[in-house]
Formats: sequence, C-alpha cells, structure tokens
Amino acid sequence: PNITVFTVITIIVWIFTYILEVTRILFGGPQALDSVFDILNIILGFTFACLLLWRFWLSYYDIQFSVCLSSRDWQKFIDIDAQYENWYFQRKRTWGDYDWTKRVFLICTIALIVVFTGVSFFSFLASVRFLIAIAPFVGILVIYCKTPSFYDEFKIAQEMKRVTLAYACYVALQFPLAVIAYLIRGHAQLSLIEAILFAVVANCGAFVLFFIALTMTFWVLQSVDVGFDDDGNALRAPLNPWRNKRQHHRRARSDPSSKPSAASRSSKIDSTSSQQSQQQPQEEEDKTTKQKKKKADDARLSLSLMFSDIKYLHELFGHLAREFSMEMLLCYIEIVQLQQSVLLHMQQYKNVYHRQFAQLGGGAMKNNIAALPRGTPRSSIVHGDREATVERYLLAAESGGQHRIVSVAQREQVRVRLISHDLYRKYAAIGSEWEINISYETRGRLTAQLHNFAQWMSAAKQDEVKMADLALLFEDCKQEMYRLLRHSFARFKRSDYFEKLKAYHQQQIAAEIAAAAA
Repeated sequence: PNITVFTVITIIVWIFTYILEVTRILFGGPQALDSVFDILNIILGFTFACLLLWRFWLSYYDIQFSVCLSSRDWQKFIDIDAQYENWYFQRKRTWGDYDWTKRVFLICTIALIVVFTGVSFFSFLASVRFLIAIAPFVGILVIYCKTPSFYDEFKIAQEMKRVTLAYACYVALQFPLAVIAYLIRGHAQLSLIEAILFAVVANCGAFVLFFIALTMTFWVLQSVDVGFDDDGNALRAPLNPWRNKRQHHRRARSDPSSKPSAASRSSKIDSTSSQQSQQQPQEEEDKTTKQKKKKADDARLSLSLMFSDIKYLHELFGHLAREFSMEMLLCYIEIVQLQQSVLLHMQQYKNVYHRQFAQLGGGAMKNNIAALPRGTPRSSIVHGDREATVERYLLAAESGGQHRIVSVAQREQVRVRLISHDLYRKYAAIGSEWEINISYETRGRLTAQLHNFAQWMSAAKQDEVKMADLALLFEDCKQEMYRLLRHSFARFKRSDYFEKLKAYHQQQIAAEIAAAAA
C-alpha cells in the first residue's frame, strides 16, 4: 500500500508539473522554468518507473514465496528439507523485505538519475540515454514474463501489461511529435504550433499517468473480494455507482405498475409461447451439446494428466488435504521414486541383473512406472544418505566383522532393503502416522516380510531377496493407491477448484496449438 501511495503522489506531482509547463509556454513565462521542468521531468520519470518496478518485484516475490510455502505444506512429508533451499525462501528477509528493498530502490533510482544526467551532456551518447531510460521497464517486462499466471490471484501480470502498454503508447506518440517540433524549430511564426504540440504531448502524458494510477487502484480492487451480500455472493470493491443506477432503472421499468393491460398481455403470451415451443428443441439440443463438450473437456483432464505438471499435483494435494487423505498420493509418489531408483540401478548393471528382468516383465515394468512432474521433491527416505548404515550392516553380515570387497549390487541391495522397511513403517504398518487403506492380503504380506527388522536386514536376506523382488515389493500398494485416487479425483472434478485447472489446461492447449501452427 505504501508503494502505491508513493506512486500516486509521484503521478499527481508529475501531472502538476506538466500543467505548469504548458501554462508557461502558452502565456510566455520565464525561460528559467524550462530548465527546472527538465530536471523535475528526469527525477519524477525515474522515480515513477523505479516505484513501479519495486511494486511489481515485491508482488512477484510474494507470489513465488506463497507458492513455496503452500508447496511445502505437502512436500515436507516427502522431504523434510523441501523448499528450504528455495531462493525465495532463503532471501525473504532481504529481497522480499519492504525496508531492505526500499534502500535498494533509493540507491538504484539516484544512480539512474545521476548517470542519465551525466550522459545527457554528451550528444553522441543519446543511445545510452535511451537504454538507461527504458531499463526499469525492461525489468518490469522480465517480471511479467516470469510471473506464474496460474498462481496470480490478484492479476498482477495484467496490471503490468496495462501499465507497460500505456507507457509504451505514450513514448511512441512522442517520436512523431518530436520530429515535427524539430522541423519547425527556429521559425518564429510557428512557435505557437510548437507550444500546441507540447501541450498535446503533456495532455497525453497526463492521461497515461491517470490511467496508470487507475490501474494500480481501481482495477486491482475489482479483483479482490471485500465481503458478501445477503445472498452469499462475493462483493468486489469499489462498487460501480453507475452500474447500480442502471440496475435501479431496469427495476423501475419492470415495476408491476407499469405493466400493460390483461388483453395485450394475453396476446403477447400467446405469441411468445409459440416462439418458445419452436425454440425449446433447439435449446435442449444446445444444452446436450454443452454437456457433451463439458464431459469431453473433463475427460482430457484425467488423473494421469495430474502427474504431468506440478501445478496440477499441487491442486490435487489441496483437494486430498480437504478430504484428509493425503497419504494416498504421498505413498504413491515415494513408491514411484523407489521403483525409479531400483530400475535405474538395474539398467546401469544389466550384466548383473539380466536374469531378473524377466521377472519384471521386460519393459512392462518401466512403462508401468509413472513419470513424476518436474519440481516434485526427492524423498528423503529414498534418496537420503545411508552410507554409514549400509556399511554397518555389510560388516555385521561378515563372520568376525572383517572387511571384504563388496560389490555395488550388494551395497545397493542393502540400501533398498533399508528404504523398503522405512516406507513400510511410514505407510503400511498398523498404527503408522500415514497409514494407508490397503487390502488385508497386501498388508499381511508386507507385515510378514518387513515387521521383524532384524530378520529383514539379516545376512540370510542378502541372497534370498532379489532386486526384482524389491522393485515389486510395493507394487500392489501403488496400484491400490491409484484406484483410490481415481475415486477422489472424480469428486475433485465436481469441485470449484477444478475449474481453475480447466482454465489453465485450456490455455496450455491453446498455446501449444498456436506454437504448432507457427
């Protein structure tokens, strides 16, 4: 809010200086005021541009930081350190802090003004002046391109677009007027035309500045809910008084006292009923078409598509949190990461595991593992450092605890057994924190194998349990979780949150079609 106030004050002062300069030119004021106007124009121009950049940067940072925090709500259950290494999380007290960035803003603004003024003394550096002048707006353009539209609840990107386009139009208008002013300069009889041209530019600048101020206040508030009416509908601020007047006039025209007589009303009803009877089949057909189109749109957003984008996955986690069933997706993700890790190891050492690939069904197992979207946290259970624990169990497996040469396959087998037991304790063990809903047979089989940790990690299991067995150990759990997720996803499709995903998905499809056509 403070930045908006400062920006609006700068805009008002800038408009006021335009008014004074136009008055001076038209009514022949002192020439010294021309130099004062040029200096004020430079100071106010850079102050205004840097204030916009400061405002949009903090808005962009808040969006990224909120995404970081909301993602951590579920990612911390997979990786305890999730999002701690995020740049926005680590620099919240510097680049995300109002007071710290205020100092950076003041330093940058003063530096730009000083450099621009110094360069102005050299005519051959005109191109450098232009680059310095547009530098803040280049920063705004970069922020606009980086702002994630999916999480932009307050339409910050639209505000940046309107502000940048409005200012670009104003700058583009100055070029032809500057050329005309340059051509007629020196002609005393055309001095009035030059003054009028400057007045036109000044008025356009004032209009653009007023438009930008309106964008930063009125249109921003239009996207925010400030309360609810008597019917429970969201209210937006500020309310448009002209809209209320138009609604009042419509109610007055539809008042019962102004209705026609019964005879004219009956004749009108007969004519409208015949028209309605003709339109009814068409309306039913349109309704059926819309329903089919809606089903087709929903069908394109399937459960498998939720694993193609981290935004989809985040919204699905939000729905599961509201249903108190996050464990289904958490378990599914960690099992997939375990299977990916085991399969990658087996492919790297095909000469060791070539006989076990038949147990995995050749390439069928690889095709059965879902691809998780980019940005999914790496499970601390699956990808955590276990070297010390693995070494201890390898030594305990030897008689007398003597060192011997251990193959990579043996070391990996011990590591995967440790991971499997931790996943069992987290999800499948009775009474576990994230106990999943699986069949009696599946839970019984896992309990028989993994309940006794000492037996599971004994030396006898070194040769008894194969890597293919470990890859398929939680396969039944994964399949059951996916079936349960399908039921939750069907309920998710009936919620209001799903409409946001549909809109984003349609934008992605439209962008892909446009790119393919180009």
